[in-house]
Amino acid sequence: MNCGHAMSSGKVLRRAGSTNRRGKFLWIAFVFGAGVLCVPTRANAQIPKADAKFTEMNVTFHTTTDDKDHDTRVEVFIVQVNGSPALAYLDIGGGNKPHVPNSGFPNNSTSMAYLVPTFGPGFRFQDLKNLKLQLLVKMTPSGGGGNDNWKFWADAKLHFADGTTAVVGRTPEVYPHAVGGRPQSELFDLSNAVVQPK
Repeated sequence: MNCGHAMSSGKVLRRAGSTNRRGKFLWIAFVFGAGVLCVPTRANAQIPKADAKFTEMNVTFHTTTDDKDHDTRVEVFIVQVNGSPALAYLDIGGGNKPHVPNSGFPNNSTSMAYLVPTFGPGFRFQDLKNLKLQLLVKMTPSGGGGNDNWKFWADAKLHFADGTTAVVGRTPEVYPHAVGGRPQSELFDLSNAVVQPK
């Protein structure tokens, strides 16, 4: 359909424009009654596929003013808000054998980016909102009576099979206190992750 001849009120129309080595363009027609406003935009702007399968997540921890001990075990999950089984999982380490102690997270430090793979049935892009998915970080002090406090925030990148990347730029800062060897968990919302352009 020609942009100048679009007449249907209230619709947004798209058609391919010219192509060159610098990339494709789309014409977006904003239709108001008989008037049309055409705005060029790049065709490589990412439109995620709703059914694109999750493949992996990169998560980084930013420790602020209270470190995590080297022998405190950390596990990372993606879970549904209703507490259903994990859809992604990684055991970072620390804690009792056979879990290998990690280097700990010192005050005012940034960890490596950990790769969290899909787990169980996995999920699709549309499930981020539909299932109200959450990032769960669980810390367990070493031994039967270990104690640890850890003050941190995190950022995450979720990757999908169609090349989509959705980013949680910065979670709220949290301060879990794990006492007597009992685990403590923190939950962060993933439903508002922002899609990044390719």
